[in-house]
Amino acid sequence: MIRKKVISTVCSGVFFFFLSAQNSFALSETDACAIISNYNTGDSITDEVKSAGVFLKSLKEPCEGNEEIAEKLRNICPTVFCGKGLREGLDATKPSLQGTGISTADSIIRVILGLVNFALPFAGLFAFVGLIYGGFLYLSSFAEDQTEKAKNILMWSALGLLVIFIAYPFVSTLIRLE
Repeated sequence: MIRKKVISTVCSGVFFFFLSAQNSFALSETDACAIISNYNTGDSITDEVKSAGVFLKSLKEPCEGNEEIAEKLRNICPTVFCGKGLREGLDATKPSLQGTGISTADSIIRVILGLVNFALPFAGLFAFVGLIYGGFLYLSSFAEDQTEKAKNILMWSALGLLVIFIAYPFVSTLIRLE
């Protein structure tokens, strides 16, 4: 269940990225170049102009290297990505995602807590395997250096399990509070 939430959160982020730039994919390069060339610097930037700018920014040589259009692009879309962004994409898709199992978390803290909650059982398993390995190494060691190595493995594995057992309730509580 937790793994499904993590995967759905990552997929949601990718989905929102494509959703926020969805209008730009309906344009051809010629149409986008025409939209940008008709735009006058200083005018308000419409969604159509922004979509054309996002589309042209994604191309290697937009409008065959036309410098006038390249200058207008720098004014319209100064960053590599200038679509609506995660927040607007999330707000637009939230109603359609209800009941699909795709996360609609809009807080990075929720995502991090979900990842930590997902990773804690694996860390506990790793520490438990370390305890078993350390115990086996301790029982089968004949030399002093092997005994010290086994004691270190046992000590750090036990400490790891203790930290995990303490962290798990805190993380679960924080997830419920979010």
